[in-house]
Amino acid sequence: MKITEVTRPAVRRYAQEYSAERLAFSESGGNIHQKILDQQDELEDRLSELSEHERQSFWQMYAEELDAATAHMKLETA
Repeated sequence: MKITEVTRPAVRRYAQEYSAERLAFSESGGNIHQKILDQQDELEDRLSELSEHERQSFWQMYAEELDAATAHMKLETA
């Protein structure tokens, strides 16, 4: 399914979905680094119908959301 909406709530949902997939994959013994690369390739394909500006906006927000989720997890496990 192609991504057509680049809003903070939408990007947050994608970040949460992909994070949950990575966690499950890692817990099953999979190579998390390869999973991340596969997810990036999938996202690039799903973003293909967006303009360059929209793709850049998506990746910026996506990185911010992953950073926020990581910071939150660190606080919860400290």
